[in-house]
Amino acid sequence: VADIDASDPNVIDIRENESASAVADAVAAAPDGATILVKRGVTYDLPGDNLTKSITIQAAYGFGEQKAKLYTTGNWNIEGNSNIDHIRFVDLELRGEDFSGDYIFNPNTDNIYVREVSFENCQIGTLRGIMRIRGTVEIDNFIINNSVVDSIGNYGIITADTNPADAGETPTARFNNITFSNSTFNKVDTGVQSRNNSQSLVIESCTFANFINTGARFLRYRGGDGNNNVANGIQIRNSIFGHSWDQSGEGVYGIQGVGEGLESTNFELLNIYSTSNFSFNEGKEIPGFPVGNYSGTQDDLWKDVDNNDFNFKDTGFSGKYNSGDPRWRAQL
Repeated sequence: VADIDASDPNVIDIRENESASAVADAVAAAPDGATILVKRGVTYDLPGDNLTKSITIQAAYGFGEQKAKLYTTGNWNIEGNSNIDHIRFVDLELRGEDFSGDYIFNPNTDNIYVREVSFENCQIGTLRGIMRIRGTVEIDNFIINNSVVDSIGNYGIITADTNPADAGETPTARFNNITFSNSTFNKVDTGVQSRNNSQSLVIESCTFANFINTGARFLRYRGGDGNNNVANGIQIRNSIFGHSWDQSGEGVYGIQGVGEGLESTNFELLNIYSTSNFSFNEGKEIPGFPVGNYSGTQDDLWKDVDNNDFNFKDTGFSGKYNSGDPRWRAQL
């Protein structure tokens, strides 16, 4: 992540203020489109006042230091009737108190449009869900890039959770374009859930382990006929999948790849690996997805899955140069 110029008039530099409320106070006072520059190693509260403006929260440049942390025991919301260009989190750790009730965003209101919600070079976890939307909330682009996600509960990575509108009414909560790229996902209960169509879903160069609770759903489009597809298809490329998240500890694996819907959605799959203990529940496969094309288990493949170390233990793995999150790839 490139450094930013702290003297830029659009940058609000709060590195000298280590109070827990410093980010919330800065966001409240910031003009639309501002960047809040935070200090590495400091823990701030995630803001609580409803967001009404474009904002970037970004850590100052540095190597080897702890990330700045945004911590929540609840969630942030977005004010109704807001039209926001972007909400960006850059080079941060975003952490909840527990994964039974906390989110980064959980708006349940009307007439919200956000062009982009993005996480760049972040660590995200201990949340019930990263973003859950209800009401008439439209997120045009939801992006997780170059990040590590772990310990996500049953509202998953994203959930659009309002039944579809009747014909002629304002469309309800939806994520139009979804991108997960160059990232690692570990200990994730649920994937993507929506009661409305999306336009695109792209998974590019990602590593997945303990991904989706055993028996739970990776992709669930549950809006019924006309509201349960991804119009431009789902693309999964250059990615590696280990086994499901066996929270019971019984050694039972298997997920619902297509948990619901997607009957008219095209899947484009390229250069995907899954471990020998990866499996789909019967009738819930992703069409064409290779199952067990790596002959070992996830513990044979990676060094220390429990501690998010996905460097390759198996140096003979044929995808070591061109698959999975690039941070873990072998270098030629």
